Amino acid sequence: MDSLSLGHRMKISKIVETSSISYREQVRLLLLEYLKTKKLKSSDNLPTVREIANALSVSRGTVGLAIKELAREGIVYSRMGKGTFLLSTDKIKVPTNLLALFIPNMNNPIFAEFASEIEKDALKNGYAMSICVGDGSVKQLKGLSILQKKGADGIIGLGISDKAIKKIITTNIPFVGVNLPMKRYYQGRIDIVTCDEEKAASFLTSHLISLGHRRIAISTLKGSKDGKLMGFKKALQSSGIPFRENMVIEDAETIDSSSPQWHERIGRTILKQVLMLKEKPSALIVSNDARAIGVLHEAREKGIRIPEDMSVVGFDNISMSGMLNPPLTTVDLKFREAAQKAFQLLQAQISGKVKNGNRYIQLEPKLVVRKSSRKLKKALGDGS
Repeated sequence: MDSLSLGHRMKISKIVETSSISYREQVRLLLLEYLKTKKLKSSDNLPTVREIANALSVSRGTVGLAIKELAREGIVYSRMGKGTFLLSTDKIKVPTNLLALFIPNMNNPIFAEFASEIEKDALKNGYAMSICVGDGSVKQLKGLSILQKKGADGIIGLGISDKAIKKIITTNIPFVGVNLPMKRYYQGRIDIVTCDEEKAASFLTSHLISLGHRRIAISTLKGSKDGKLMGFKKALQSSGIPFRENMVIEDAETIDSSSPQWHERIGRTILKQVLMLKEKPSALIVSNDARAIGVLHEAREKGIRIPEDMSVVGFDNISMSGMLNPPLTTVDLKFREAAQKAFQLLQAQISGKVKNGNRYIQLEPKLVVRKSSRKLKKALGDGS
């Protein structure tokens, strides 16, 4: 940005008209930067409201609101007819325009798509992005330590560990969690954007039941007690179909998550486990689309026709799911919308418009029916 000189007393950047940040907030941030770089002492006089307004081409009312906000924060004070003075530099925090995103891995296309949406919004609003990849608390805590030193303005966490969340809460860095369960210890302390996974699983299960399927298997993340399995059970129960424990296939996540083929290899393992069942299911719900791709590849190699021999469905609605052979029936968990909502919530925290921790947004999933699911005619392994 260009700079303006205000006499010999003040050098300040111009207002960015295309920014989604309000003029008042831009003035506040620019004044903070000025106070920090000028190294003023307590009781030093600031330029007048008129001088600031003229330099930035904004109204005096806008400047007055920005100064009132700084006074509320305990940074400046005003005296009628005397001007505005610095009260304390202790509370001055100059934005670094750096945002951080925590994601488990980049091997799942939906995480890459989520990161791309966040980065697009960040760059549009003048922020640089730091993406921390890792699904373990040790990696995430190390990343947090680095971000604290750099002075990140805010953090968005997808698949972030409980230990990392607890650490973030103590730092007071603006934070939004994505797809987090509403746990008691951080209720009301962080903002959360999530999608109703229980309803999503119910949509998929009910769709398969409507096609005549009764023996339906589902794969879940290892040790998972999330809403997907609950939604699966409830849909079966509402249709009078008994839940069978042996139809729950636990994902074998022994493969290194840094491997580019991680999800596909897990998907292949899921189908191998399904084929070992004495009673073969006529339909399979896979924990995500990336793993469903592995299921489709393994099925093709074993001569199993999808959906003629077995219907296969997934979660996420990744961009490539409609281009598979066959195109994958899935449920859209609104990750792209979640990215937009998370950024908006984070920006509101950074600007000081709202405090952290009082908002919980749950998005509605959407069933996307394609050609990998069909009406049951003959189940794999029998004549039903």
